[in-house]
Amino acid sequence: MLQYFANGKLLLSGEYLVLDGAKALALPTKLGQSLQIHAFDGNSIRWQAIDCQGNIWLETYFMPDTIDMISSDDTRKAQFLQKILRNAKKLSPGFLKQGGIRITTQLHFERSWGLGSSSTLVALIAQWAGVDPFDLFESSMTGSGYDIACALQAEPLFYQKLKGERLIQTAGFHPSFAEKLRFVFLGEKQLSNEEVRKYSTRPKPAQQQIDRVSAIGEALAVCTELAVFETLIREHEVIVGEVLDRKPVGQTTFAAYPGAVKSLGAWGGDFVLATAPDADAADTWLARAGFDTVLRYDQLFA
Repeated sequence: MLQYFANGKLLLSGEYLVLDGAKALALPTKLGQSLQIHAFDGNSIRWQAIDCQGNIWLETYFMPDTIDMISSDDTRKAQFLQKILRNAKKLSPGFLKQGGIRITTQLHFERSWGLGSSSTLVALIAQWAGVDPFDLFESSMTGSGYDIACALQAEPLFYQKLKGERLIQTAGFHPSFAEKLRFVFLGEKQLSNEEVRKYSTRPKPAQQQIDRVSAIGEALAVCTELAVFETLIREHEVIVGEVLDRKPVGQTTFAAYPGAVKSLGAWGGDFVLATAPDADAADTWLARAGFDTVLRYDQLFA
């Protein structure tokens, strides 16, 4: 049996503007996705995707070599998987030549959380096929690729894409105030490809905005005081809000929250980061506001 693992991701700074060259601060999560390859009686490729509760949420059979679909319990999801597998085969023609194998993927986080069920899948298949994960990503999805970098690296990282070249370096983000950070799921998963498409239709941000977002990410990585951290994330929210022509979540849903709040990744869904200067007050407010999924730093990061 062969087995591979890929980390999930959260984007602490640089959302949207990373597509225009901003340096982003990204956090790989210890929750990710694994892939196992087993022998299987038959001439086909059997694919089973299992969620974090142990339930099968996709079962598909493919022909070897051509990756033609034989059957599936969800054609749309299977077609996305088929696209990735065929693109991997283009990059490595010897990949999946033979049948008689069963592939099982296992998510270690809720599918709705937006921690990278698609990007971890791309990274897993790239490892298995022995191809460049960024090449496979670019042929299969849209975006900056920061989530692929997170999938393959366990430590917080800076990610920047300039003139087609990726710059990836360890960020060393290990906040001393980690116990005062909350990661709150808003309950609405965002579609990354659609968010990238919408953003691409907007006017390009000013270079000053791109540079300042990069500088904020660098400052966040070395910040040692919660109050300074809060000032930085509030400024970041204002800049991105100006670029998107939208109000930050801290001025809408979390206007009365006793701390600072920042969107993580696409605005309007998935997770936000909320600081908790007074942990009891913050946790009480979140519970009363009806947020059922509130994760602490050590639940997401090693």
